[in-house]
Amino acid sequence: MESYPSQSVALNVMDEPAPVLVRKRRPRHFLNARLLVLASLMRLAAWASLAGFAWCCVKMAVTKDQLFGYYGLGLVGFFLLVQVVAFAMSRSLSCPLCHCSVLHSKSCRKHQRARNYFHLGHLFSVVLDVLFRRAFSCMYCGTEFRLKK
Repeated sequence: MESYPSQSVALNVMDEPAPVLVRKRRPRHFLNARLLVLASLMRLAAWASLAGFAWCCVKMAVTKDQLFGYYGLGLVGFFLLVQVVAFAMSRSLSCPLCHCSVLHSKSCRKHQRARNYFHLGHLFSVVLDVLFRRAFSCMYCGTEFRLKK
């Protein structure tokens, strides 16, 4: 059996920090998944109608055709109708953990882990996450939720 020379090593606490163990938790299940997807589709349709209204205004200014003005007014009416329906549908959608509304953005501080795609707002990020990832993070508490089991 070999004997190793003892080495006295002075440990300096400032040299290397202790590794931080981060436990990755599986996202929680969101119960009202169908209503959340439907309300998210309504929000996306409302934003698309606003983009269509802007396109109709530009097209009317360029071509001097009043028909595009009527289309634009119809899109504004559609936008208002969809926003009212989406607002009524999403009133019952709240985060099970912090009890804040999932599809209503308030002016309070958002959680640092909340997603904000393209700096268009946390609500837009929640809608895109729900429709394309089938998961989202609450903008107020930062908890991850999945829509299917």
